[in-house]
Amino acid sequence: MGDDDPGPVEEEPRRFFLHRWADASGVSGTGRIAYGVAWSDGRAITRWIGSTTGVQQICVWDSVDEILRIHGHGGQTEIHWLDDAPVGHLAALAPSPAEPIS
Repeated sequence: MGDDDPGPVEEEPRRFFLHRWADASGVSGTGRIAYGVAWSDGRAITRWIGSTTGVQQICVWDSVDEILRIHGHGGQTEIHWLDDAPVGHLAALAPSPAEPIS
């Protein structure tokens, strides 16, 4: 890599929120329960809103799918994208902002 080559350009991160339709545990509540960012390498970060618990924990995940495996509660929690799908190589893998993952 020479001085004129800035190296690979990382795609912009993509923001989302988690929406929970039903709270079987009675702990985290319903509606928007967390905000997050998905990075171009597949990792993600969530920050829990904590409106029912007062806990606004920040978590780092290996993938968005991992978030849903743990907090999806059988389709009761969905991801809603706040940003458009990326333009680069991840565009084919990313759902549109209006298309929740369940």
